[in-house]
Amino acid sequence: MPLQVGLLICVSVSILLILLIITASVGDSVFSISAVPLQVYSFLLFGLSFVFLCILLYKTKTYIPSIFLFIFFAAVPMVGYASYEIFIELHGNFFGKQLSFDYPIFVWSVGIAVFFAGVLLAHFFPSVPKNRLKVIWNVRRLRIFLWLCLGAAAIATIVVIAKIGYVPILQAGIDEVRRNFELIAGRFTAKLSRLFVVASFFSALLFFLSKRKKLYLVLCTSAMLGTTFYGERLYAFYGIIFFSLVYLKFHRPTKRQVTLYAGIGSCLLALLTLVAEHRADRIEKGITLKESIISPLFTEFSYYAFVVDDISGSQQYLKEDIFLGAIALLFPRQIWAVFDIDKDYMIQKYSAIDYFGKIFNDPNGTRITPIGEAYAGYGILWGVCLQLSLFGFIFGLLEKMYLRLHKLDARLCLVCFLIVVLMWLPINTLSAIIEPALFFGWILLALYVFGTKRVLVEKMSKSLSQKEVHP
Repeated sequence: MPLQVGLLICVSVSILLILLIITASVGDSVFSISAVPLQVYSFLLFGLSFVFLCILLYKTKTYIPSIFLFIFFAAVPMVGYASYEIFIELHGNFFGKQLSFDYPIFVWSVGIAVFFAGVLLAHFFPSVPKNRLKVIWNVRRLRIFLWLCLGAAAIATIVVIAKIGYVPILQAGIDEVRRNFELIAGRFTAKLSRLFVVASFFSALLFFLSKRKKLYLVLCTSAMLGTTFYGERLYAFYGIIFFSLVYLKFHRPTKRQVTLYAGIGSCLLALLTLVAEHRADRIEKGITLKESIISPLFTEFSYYAFVVDDISGSQQYLKEDIFLGAIALLFPRQIWAVFDIDKDYMIQKYSAIDYFGKIFNDPNGTRITPIGEAYAGYGILWGVCLQLSLFGFIFGLLEKMYLRLHKLDARLCLVCFLIVVLMWLPINTLSAIIEPALFFGWILLALYVFGTKRVLVEKMSKSLSQKEVHP
């Protein structure tokens, strides 16, 4: 107990220090602090984030998803800046400007710090009493629903190919496929074809339950083929990260194995990036293989830096106009129609992706990350601090539940999936996080309800067992 109190005091002091730095930097209220260069603030905030992660590791004493998310948050500005340098060498400037990264990296560091403060707070938050209902897997019923899910996805994919044509899909660039995919194939058909992702999630867990490696390999492979077939590289990595979470929860790999898997993952990322960029005709002629791999990685950070610098100068925040499209995703279009609201119009009119896509002349939209959206909406205090701390608290609650769940608990599938969605916070957007969480989440929830059974754990079971031991 004294240790936990000490840790809470340490966290509280760190959070107060973060708020002092933010207030001093933005409002110039403390001259001695605000006179320090922003790079010092950035390093200090990043260091505090690392301290929070170390406290989490000390408390949990196991591999936790926060480790990978921390590495991801740290890698984006470093690799993103390298991508920007290559872009400048090729084009001379970034949409007519030479970007300054001092303030954007500071805002990014604030986002990381408050995010992991929220995660840490969630881990120290009082736990909900354990359920009296123990949920266990019915593997046979789950397998039936899994094959039904895979069958529906296969039929929908065949319909898509029949409407679009196999050769046009292979020949067209990724951007062109994304732009016309749902228009030609149909909204619901296109969504059904992506059920390969759901099948891969369940197959990963069934692999641990029934040890059917063939089932796992077939479904995971078909999931990757089905999603990358339409240029959605992100969906391909959903299944990989999901399986990694499940594996790390029930296994303790050695450092050598972790290094090996990290190397294989990096090579796979580089290969998928090269294939996708070549298919989209975005690889510039005359640049090296290294530049071809680095250049498209985390390019969102350059767009993010452009927007943050621009808005920090004008102080004209966009407020809720860029968030209403993401909120519209929370409810079906039939519900919005009751209030005489066109959901499609709301998403297009008030979407951060489309809004910044028009600024950068990209018809498919431009991602500036949730940190960029939060800053563009309400600034660093009410935007970044509030939104990222909330994301961190939600992530921490999910991570805490993930650590407690047994492999026979059907909730593990839902929790791992939601963690996977939040893993893309450093490069995704609010709407791109909400949309898959809702679409795939509802399907996973339905499979969870129909594919499991509940067994009541009697109150007297523990006392009865004790009586048997001590008659």
